[in-house]
Amino acid sequence: MALSNKQPKIYLAIDNCFASKRWTNPGDWMRIVADMGVSYVEASADNEIDPLYSTEIYRQKWVDEVANESIRTGVNICNLYSGHGTYSTMGLAHEDRSVREHIMEDWIKKMIDIASTQEAGLGFFCHAFNSTVLQDKEKYSFHLEDLYDRLAGLAEHAAHQGLKSLGVEQMYTPHQVPWTINGARELLRKVFNRSEKPFYITIDVGHQSGQRKFLKPDQKYLEELLNAVKSGNKLAGCWLGVDRAYEMVHEALSFPVGKQTEKINEILELADENAYLFAAYDD
Repeated sequence: MALSNKQPKIYLAIDNCFASKRWTNPGDWMRIVADMGVSYVEASADNEIDPLYSTEIYRQKWVDEVANESIRTGVNICNLYSGHGTYSTMGLAHEDRSVREHIMEDWIKKMIDIASTQEAGLGFFCHAFNSTVLQDKEKYSFHLEDLYDRLAGLAEHAAHQGLKSLGVEQMYTPHQVPWTINGARELLRKVFNRSEKPFYITIDVGHQSGQRKFLKPDQKYLEELLNAVKSGNKLAGCWLGVDRAYEMVHEALSFPVGKQTEKINEILELADENAYLFAAYDD
C-alpha cells in the first residue's frame, strides 16, 4: 500500500547549546553544524540570545547574521528553546505579579518575535510553584489559573506574529506543571479554550523516569512506612504530599495499633484532598 502524503517527515537536528561560551557567533556554530552534516538547529537562548542578557541591537544583528550564514552553510534554525536560564527561576508562576509580567513581556514574547523571523517554532519552560504555593490548595489554584491565562496570552501573541509553533516542556515534579498526562491534557484544553490559538507540549522523553516517586500512598505503603520509622529509618525519600502528612506519621508512632489505623486513614484522606500533588501509575 502506498504511503499517504500526510505521513510526517522527521528531521535530524542538534541543539546549539554545545557551543555556549565557546562558538557564540552564528557563523561559528553554524559552520560546525554544517561540518557534522546536520542541516537543522535548535537555537538555545543560553547561546547569547537570551533577551535578559543581550541587547535589542545585538538581537537584530544575530537575526541578520543567521540569515546570511544560513545561505552560506545550508543550516537552518527549525526551533528556538529557552535553555537553562529561565529554568532556574519561578518565572511565569512567581508569587510576585511584576516578575510574572516581566518574564512574559520581556522574555518569552521577545523570543517569540525572534523565532518568527526564522520561520521557526519556540519551546520553553520558565515557571515553578514555590513550596508555600504548593502546600496551599487555594494559592495553588490561583497561580495555576494565572499560568493558564499567561500561556493563552502567549499563544495569541505567537499566532499574531505568525510563529510556526509554541510549546511548553513537560516536567516531572509537582511544582513544575505539566508533569502528568492528565495535567498536560488540562493545560492544553484550558490554554486553547482561552486563546483559540494553537499551543503544544514539547516532550523530553527522559522526564517520565521519576513520576512513580510521586504516586499517592495507599494503606499498605503507610503501614510499611510506619514500621520502617519505628525501626529507626527516616522519612527521607518518601512522598506524602503536604507537609502535614509527615507530621501525622510521627504522631501515629505514639498511638496503639488500632489508633494508628485511624491516623493512616486521615493521611489517606489528606492525600485525596490534595490529589494535584500526586502522579498516576500510568505517568
